[in-house]
Amino acid sequence: MRFPLALLMALVPVAAAAHPGHAEGVGLFAGLAHPLSGPDHLLAMLAVGLWAALAGGRALWAYPATFVAAMLAGGLLGAGGAALAVIEPAILASVILLGAAAALTLRVPLGVAVAALAVFGVAHGYAHGLEGPGGAAYAAGFVLATAALHGAGIVAGLAVVRLQRLLIGRAAGFGVALAGVALALAPEAEAHGPGGGMQDDGALRGGRPVAEWVMLGTHVHGGFGSLIALGIRIGQDAVERLDAMPRQLEVTHRSNPEAPCPCVIDGLQVATRASLGTRTLVLSDAAPPADVFGIATIRHRETGAVLEYTIPMAAWAALRAANQGDPAARWSAVMDAPEASLFRRAGQGS
Repeated sequence: MRFPLALLMALVPVAAAAHPGHAEGVGLFAGLAHPLSGPDHLLAMLAVGLWAALAGGRALWAYPATFVAAMLAGGLLGAGGAALAVIEPAILASVILLGAAAALTLRVPLGVAVAALAVFGVAHGYAHGLEGPGGAAYAAGFVLATAALHGAGIVAGLAVVRLQRLLIGRAAGFGVALAGVALALAPEAEAHGPGGGMQDDGALRGGRPVAEWVMLGTHVHGGFGSLIALGIRIGQDAVERLDAMPRQLEVTHRSNPEAPCPCVIDGLQVATRASLGTRTLVLSDAAPPADVFGIATIRHRETGAVLEYTIPMAAWAALRAANQGDPAARWSAVMDAPEASLFRRAGQGS
């Protein structure tokens, strides 16, 4: 049990170093948080460690090592915008099957077990890569968090083996499998976080905790105000309505010269992952009409579908008032406001 415990202790200073004032810290902290943001990820990671400990032998290191390696590969695919089918069903299946394997103390040929774990690892990693900000620090974060969860499962499994209380370990595996069934039967928004993010209660949006959105917005803009939150809300709305994957959207923003700053574009960048480097993000010099604060035009690069979001000057008073609170309050003020008070939507998918 010393190795998993040492691993968990090693994570403490790493997490403490993840200060949101630094780019690397933001990415690392987001990576550490992401596997904890959905019960499906959390339960599957624990189940891998529990099954490895109950199976014993080479499984003790091969199971978690295989899962982490496959997860990294899946993360690269997700960050690159690769299209993979049935990811969410595979994630939910992993919770049920890994929990059942632990409950049954299933012992199968090592090759069979690692093949199944590799498939599940790719699915979980793809979700991490697809939903996260990308970068080496972010990848390091979700690898460390996953390893820690595996370690926790291993510690628990080895403890019940040493204490000769296998029934407790098997009951824990059964509980994981049962929770997986409950997640599979739950509405999509409850299983892995909301898909598009505009119908939830704000605790999760686009599969991320609010704190993670705030950190990402701060990382891009240097601070988090109501205009960043508005850009995220519009960007997430477009992602959902255009059924877009990361980097499939082109974003053009026109800002009124009377506006304090074109800050909305930074929120749009966070939500859509459009960027200057991929030539998918443009801040146009063309001014909108005088009574318009800004206009965001978002186009799907493959389907050609376009949505246009018009922010009226009348919205600025409420947005300015929202900036009186802390970042979390600014987020809530924007996300809870009626859509019609902030923007008008037109175009395909509207």
